[in-house]
Amino acid sequence: MTTKILLLIHKNQNIGEVIQACLTDLVGWKVEVATSTGEGLRQASFSQPDAIILDVAIGEIDGLLFLKQLKTQPETQGIPVLLVTLKAK
Repeated sequence: MTTKILLLIHKNQNIGEVIQACLTDLVGWKVEVATSTGEGLRQASFSQPDAIILDVAIGEIDGLLFLKQLKTQPETQGIPVLLVTLKAK
């Protein structure tokens, strides 16, 4: 069985670490992390992850605009994306 790769695009390090630990330890996925949309777009094009978790409120650009950019590129348009927004307290 091939290990699934997930790209997590999230600016909050604490939340990112929790999501990464859960998916790695509980599900066995390899989790790559990007802390900006620019970095996320480059990583998605390069590593071709099986799925992406995207923080809609990432900051530099709106998450939905980023999603639109992702879906217009042939190498990334077929990657499923889960949109989330979380706040740490």
